[in-house]
Amino acid sequence: MAQSPDIVACCWSIPERIQIERIRCVCDKCPQLGFDGGQTDEGDPWFLVYDCNREQVVLHIARIDRRYVMARASRSKPLTAASLSAAVDAALEELYRAGNDRRTD
Repeated sequence: MAQSPDIVACCWSIPERIQIERIRCVCDKCPQLGFDGGQTDEGDPWFLVYDCNREQVVLHIARIDRRYVMARASRSKPLTAASLSAAVDAALEELYRAGNDRRTD
């Protein structure tokens, strides 16, 4: 699920891309994780992290109406944040928790 840098570059500002790179770096270090992104028909940018082994989306972040919404496989309720850095911090915590859970399986 390798993702073209152009997809992220065309949809997100430079400060947002810096935050997104924090997630992509984790995906690069974990071969079971994939990263993808794009833009909705309405023009809202999004990206997701995919567990290739379990064939499921681990988390999905989108910018909608200047807010950041994160849906996570482990939670039924999405997280809404005013900043992408807050959403990415929560996403990284989720990825680390999921990684630790996989090690104990």
